[in-house]
Amino acid sequence: MNAHTTRFTLCFAVMIMLFAAGMPFITKKREHYAVPGTDVIRMMRETKVFAAVTAPCTLQKEIAETAGFNVAAKLIPGQTVEIIRDHQAQWYFVREIITGNSGWLQRDDISIPPDTPARQDTMNPAELEAYANAMGYASKTAYLAVVDIDRQKVYVYKGSKYKWRLSRAMPCSTGKNESPTVTGQFELEDRGLWFYSERLGSGGKYWVRFDGPYLFHSLPMSRDGAVLDETLGERNSNGCVRLSVADAEWLYDTAPDGSCVIII
Repeated sequence: MNAHTTRFTLCFAVMIMLFAAGMPFITKKREHYAVPGTDVIRMMRETKVFAAVTAPCTLQKEIAETAGFNVAAKLIPGQTVEIIRDHQAQWYFVREIITGNSGWLQRDDISIPPDTPARQDTMNPAELEAYANAMGYASKTAYLAVVDIDRQKVYVYKGSKYKWRLSRAMPCSTGKNESPTVTGQFELEDRGLWFYSERLGSGGKYWVRFDGPYLFHSLPMSRDGAVLDETLGERNSNGCVRLSVADAEWLYDTAPDGSCVIII
């Protein structure tokens, strides 16, 4: 038996032993991870908000009170759309799930389901690290943030592609179904110590922007800095990702602009 055959036989034997022990391999661009128990990728579920069309309406290319030549498609009652983002909970950018047509429609044209409770099972640090590494997430900085809407948690990692280690797991509050947090891949853009929204009647400390009006920030506060709502662990925001004051400050101080943000 030559050296090449011996190495192949040993590798094959190790794979058989891992499989027998319930440690399947996840392969991602030639990187291999022995994952405890089950496939961690399946432990993280993508979150979507679906709404039913309740009246004949038009999908508009832009927000406007009258459609005119702004029509992207027409919808009829009974069709289902996925809500991608909202504008002040009055207009919604949606995608029709059968045709794939997308555009803006008004709140009165759809029925939005009530918010669902957060998933109560948890992932341990080894599983969370295996997940981030198996997915092959990359960041321009040494930090990566993953927002798990299903469990209402934010996981922040330090390292690099295929070498992420969990730094902090934080409870959060993401957007309600009527004002959902956007999902996808983003980057931290800029930050500030304080903001206040006259429209919402609240503000927050340690904001960090990841997509236009969407921010990480502290629990909502009054103009004089008093916490107005301490809710975490359930969908309760207007689209931003709320954190405790201490966790918001930590994220503000720790993850630099350019850090990758994954929201699922």
